[in-house]
Formats: sequence, structure tokens, C-alpha cells
Amino acid sequence: MSAQAIVSSVLPILGLINGLVMLISPTTAAKKIYKFNDKESIKPQVVDLVQANGASSFSLGVAEMLLSFTNISFSKALSISTVPRVCFLFYSMTNMTKFGTELSSTRNLVKIAIATLLIEGKWLGDEKLSIQFRGGFYLFLGVLFTLVPNFIANKSNQFDANPTTERCLRARGKVDSVFGTLAYCLATMSYTRSLGYACLSWFVVSFYGDILINSRDRFRSDAFVQLLIASVSAAVLLSA
Repeated sequence: MSAQAIVSSVLPILGLINGLVMLISPTTAAKKIYKFNDKESIKPQVVDLVQANGASSFSLGVAEMLLSFTNISFSKALSISTVPRVCFLFYSMTNMTKFGTELSSTRNLVKIAIATLLIEGKWLGDEKLSIQFRGGFYLFLGVLFTLVPNFIANKSNQFDANPTTERCLRARGKVDSVFGTLAYCLATMSYTRSLGYACLSWFVVSFYGDILINSRDRFRSDAFVQLLIASVSAAVLLSA
């Protein structure tokens, strides 16, 4: 088995495990993945944000799993991968969590409906353009979450703009940036090269959000591990 095959097989599994931990045990994930210590109170809004990030991470893992181990089309794989996001959306709205309450407002429901129609619709008339639009949309969201998380929090009625929320939103931006890069590149490249550029995006966003912006020492060891995995994976996949 080639190095590229090994990397493209391991990354989806890591994404699925990471997403499941955040979805099933958000408190544990907050401590293990987001590095909250025992002295910090993990509030309900943090739990909601961690679970939302878990749904996004799980979706990314599903997309990579389908693209790595099946022969279905890129477009179908990306569409199927949105199912965990949709299920979590309905779960949050049904249980009226802070995340669900925020999304249940009429304004946000209209936004969700329009975004879904734009992403899933075939209005562009070309499959490659549709994939690029989907990727560009998630990439745009990822950049927003990464660069201006407090601006997004200030627009919310349920979440306060504070360092904790900022940390969780930047993590969401990381996942959306990777997913968006992967989808955008799939329109014109092979899956292996697309995954390589997705890992490169992971490296850039992690370097900015975890090293340049966040100076807390407890973040640095974990951040460097992510940078190492992302850079090695990108190098292996793009050398194909």
C-alpha cells in the first residue's frame, strides 16, 4: 500500500472518531480536544458549540470515507456527507438547545433554506460548478469563523462574545475551511490532490488560529501536533 493510500485511509477514520467524541461526549471533548481544565466551568453554550463542531467534523469524515473507500461520484459523496449536519440541526431545534433556539428564529430559518437551495440545487446547470460553489460557500464560512469569530457571536442572541466562544468558533472555522477546500478542489482535481490541498488548508488555519492568535501555552503542544499531521499529510498527498 502506498503512502498516499495510507494517509487517505487514516484521515477519514480520525475525522469520524473526533466527530463522534464531540457529539456523544461534548464535556470530555471540551477537556481533551479543546483543552479546558478542571477549573473552568463548561457552560451549556460550550456544550452546544462543541457538539455542532462534532457534527461538522463527522460530516467531513463521512465525505472522506466515501471518497476513499467507494466509487460514488464526488457530488453524491458531498451530498450524503451533509446528512449528519442536518440531523444535528433537527436534534438541536427539537430539543431547543441554545444552538437550536438560535437557528429556530424566522430570520435564520430563511437563511438556512436559501443556503440549502443554493448548495444542493442544480441551478448552475453544471456539476463541476455546483461542486465549486458548495466548496466556496463552506470555505467562505470557514474564513469568517476563523478571522472574525466575535463578530459572528455578536450577531447571535444565544451566545456571548468571549474567549471561550471565540475558541469554539475558530475550531468550527477550521473544519469548514478544510471541507470547503476539499469540495472546491474536487471539481478540477483528483481526490488525492484535493485531500492534499485540504490538509494544506488545515495547516494554514491551524497556524493562524492556534499559534499566531492564541498564545496560551496549553494550546501550543496540541497545535503543533495538528500542524505536524497536516503538513506531513499534505506533503505525502501532493507528491503523488
